[in-house]
Amino acid sequence: MSTEVRASPFRLAFGAAGVFVVGMLWAWPLAYLGAVFAALLLQAPAAVKPKAGIGLVVISIALMTLSLLLFRFLLPYPALFMTMVLCCVALFLHLAAKGAPAILVILGLLASLLVPFLQLESEDVAIKVATWVSANLAIGLAASWIAFALFPSPDAAPPTPQTQRDPAHVRRSTIRMLLVALPFTAAFFLIGGGAALTLIYVSILAQQLASAGSDSPKIALGLLAANVLGGAAALIAYELVVIAPNVIVMALATLILACAFSLAVASNSKLAPLAGSAMIAALVIFGSTMAPFGDDAHVKMMDRIGEIALAVIYTLAIFAIVDAVLPKTDDALS
Repeated sequence: MSTEVRASPFRLAFGAAGVFVVGMLWAWPLAYLGAVFAALLLQAPAAVKPKAGIGLVVISIALMTLSLLLFRFLLPYPALFMTMVLCCVALFLHLAAKGAPAILVILGLLASLLVPFLQLESEDVAIKVATWVSANLAIGLAASWIAFALFPSPDAAPPTPQTQRDPAHVRRSTIRMLLVALPFTAAFFLIGGGAALTLIYVSILAQQLASAGSDSPKIALGLLAANVLGGAAALIAYELVVIAPNVIVMALATLILACAFSLAVASNSKLAPLAGSAMIAALVIFGSTMAPFGDDAHVKMMDRIGEIALAVIYTLAIFAIVDAVLPKTDDALS
């Protein structure tokens, strides 16, 4: 086993789990997002360059600010408000299909979904959440730099240039994701009553599905199975905390969960990318019930798993229908 394969799981596990546990102890808003951002950054073979990292935070602040201003202006016009939400979602899903960086797409989808959804309820809450999305990105970025310093990589080979994706594949993947995501988004906003967490989760899942390198139904099934596995792992970790509700058990449960998935990510097997998706799902679901600790944690856990399960079932069903109907030939899509 190479040095990089040995170092990578420790770096990923301790980096993501460290942000998660510190966030739960300090109870800053959306602390689990910091762990998610750290996990995404730590799955790379090398640390993000400082200039690129600062640029990413600036982009996040710009996206969140633009979203707050745009949707505040459109708030008195429901039809235009909903149309703009759908257009923004379509834009970032198209960028994901073209191979845009995962964190950039997730930030764009959070700005397109989470911020306007919260603005319908409270401007103050929307501003607070938008601020803490960018703050958690900065925290996750700092944690990734610390983790790379503690568990350095050997001299890594220069990154392989990303090949441009086939336009027919990008077109089909975009159409496929729009047919899945836009009806869900419209229903979620029009019906109301859902949890903001569901939009965070759907943003991450949509990015994973849209950026998959293949249109094969097996890819979608694999990602959905990974998310189910992540939910199951979160439930087990949660039950451990219920049995012994204290910070030490929560920290150990988080570290065990992170180590298990990190080892799978570092295995270089075909399942490694799915393990990364499962880890992120587990952090989102587990983190949303742990911050803050409360008597209603069990109710929150069941509600979150229920909503997310419905979202996953919906996505799987629509993907099956779309794959059966949408032509696979380039000519048919031209």
